Amino acid sequence: MEERRRGLGKREVKTSNLHQRRYTFLCALRYGSIPFWQSLNEDVWKSRGVERLDRLPVWLAHWGIVNDWLVDDAIIPTLKEWDKDPSLGNARLEPGYRWFFYRPPGDGISPFLLADGTAALPRVCGPLNADDVMRRGSAEQRQQVREVVRFEGGSLNDMLPRFFERIERDYHEVRRRGSHHAAWVEHKRYLRALAETNRNLVLHAEWTALVWVDVPTSEIARRWRHPRLPRWGQPDKLVSMAVRRFADSIGLTLVN
Repeated sequence: MEERRRGLGKREVKTSNLHQRRYTFLCALRYGSIPFWQSLNEDVWKSRGVERLDRLPVWLAHWGIVNDWLVDDAIIPTLKEWDKDPSLGNARLEPGYRWFFYRPPGDGISPFLLADGTAALPRVCGPLNADDVMRRGSAEQRQQVREVVRFEGGSLNDMLPRFFERIERDYHEVRRRGSHHAAWVEHKRYLRALAETNRNLVLHAEWTALVWVDVPTSEIARRWRHPRLPRWGQPDKLVSMAVRRFADSIGLTLVN
C-alpha cells in the first residue's frame, strides 16, 4: 500500500465523545474487505519474540500509522490481549467478537443513579473486552455482553429507546409521579442531546475506514446511497468533507 499518511503522532483532540468515536472507527476497520485486523493478526501477532519486534514497525509503516493513540491504546493492547489466550474469539477473529481491545469506555457519559444505588447506562457503554467477561463474568454480565455484541456498531442514538424502555419498565420510581421522575426526564433530555451530536457517527466511521485504505470517495458515494447525499452535483465532495471532520474529531491523520 502506498504510504499516504504523515503527521505528528501526538495531537490534542477535544471531542466530547472521543473514545466512542475512536471505538466506532476501530469497529469499522472490521467491515467488508478491510484487512486491517486480519493483517495485524497474520503478519505481526503470529510471529513471536524478536521477530514480532522487527515486524511491528514495518507493519505500522505499511499502514502509514503515525498517531500514538492508535498504537498505544488499540494496537499494542490488542496484541497483548490476543497473547493472554490465543483460543478466545478475539484472537481467532471469530464472528460475534470485537477482535480488538480498546480500554477507554463511555467518554464520561453520566449515569442515572437509581433508588437502589444502581448506576444505569445505555448498553453501548458496556464492557468492551467481551472475551474476558464471557469467560469470567456473572450470568447477568454475560447477558449484557451478548446484548452489546448484538448491537455492536450501533450509535448511542440507536441504544436510547431500549435503555429508556428498560429503566421505565424495571424501576417504578422513574415513572410519572415517582420520586425520581423529574431527574429522569432531565437525564433523558441530556442523553438525547448527546445522541444528536453522534448522528451519522457509524456511517462516517465506515467512510473514514474506507478512505483510510484508499477507497475513492466517488466509489463510497456510489455504494452508499445515503439520504443526505444528493443524487446530483458532487456527492463525493460531501463524503470527503464528512471523512475529514470525523478524522479530525478522533485525531486520525489522513494525508491525500
